[in-house]
Amino acid sequence: REETLQLRSGEAPLLFTEDSIHNKEQRLKLTEFMFERMGAPQIFFCKDSVLSAFACGRSTAIVLDSGATSTTAAPIHDGYTLQKCTLRNSIGGQQISEKLFEWLTKTKSVEVKPRFSFKRKFTSVDGIESFKTIPVETPSVDPAYYRYSQMQIVKDLKEEFLFVAEEPMTGVGAAQT
Repeated sequence: REETLQLRSGEAPLLFTEDSIHNKEQRLKLTEFMFERMGAPQIFFCKDSVLSAFACGRSTAIVLDSGATSTTAAPIHDGYTLQKCTLRNSIGGQQISEKLFEWLTKTKSVEVKPRFSFKRKFTSVDGIESFKTIPVETPSVDPAYYRYSQMQIVKDLKEEFLFVAEEPMTGVGAAQT
């Protein structure tokens, strides 16, 4: 272990970040392991939402952490997470990508094609260049990899073009969403 980290584990204090909604048993196991097996001199635990607020120069904030599978809203007051007010929702980026894929393919009839599934043929008519796509047979591509490639394209679209509105939606447009 000293060879990998290039330092002796008993020489440096350790900082661990933990989720806003923590598991006390896991923290106790980690603490026991680090003190007894690794010989850590000091251990400090901090909520990731508190560190996010501090990184923005705030000691009081509401931190919204949206990951792949869930979204957490954690209120921070004077550098402490208000545990009882912290909320977690099971909607994350992965579900949004799946809904966008479903919307594109079913509602808008857009075919999401991975780059390896077609060739581009360029043509020039009267000095105007254009291209058309020619399907490529991909019998050896696993369906799971094909789906993964489609979802990567949708994820890129989501990250580039979707955003959270700064003002609440009202009226007819809000009812249709």
